[in-house]
Amino acid sequence: MAGALRKQPDQPEDPYLELATLVRYEHVNAGRVVLVNFWATWCPPCRKEMPDLDALYQKFKDRGLIVLAISDEDAAKVRSYIQEHKVSYPILLDPGRQVNEAFQIEGIPKSFVGEYRA
Repeated sequence: MAGALRKQPDQPEDPYLELATLVRYEHVNAGRVVLVNFWATWCPPCRKEMPDLDALYQKFKDRGLIVLAISDEDAAKVRSYIQEHKVSYPILLDPGRQVNEAFQIEGIPKSFVGEYRA
């Protein structure tokens, strides 16, 4: 048993399939993979991961990946940051922190992966 626990599972070669695996239920066809990311312009780890999230979005958006970033900051500050750093995935604003509270966000960056079915 100890040997089995140490063994690394096979890693999918396709990052999109890896994401889809995280949200797939047994015997159910998965919908679109959705990544929701809570972030802020003042957060160094958030700023560091944004180019990777953008690259992931660019690579897999045509296969159905949805990336949604949520910030509770002022719209002008967020807009300026997005334009300067060329972020291409949707950025949503949560000025009243209702979404942050619904997801119980206490630290950022924080990401959730799930599925969406139309």
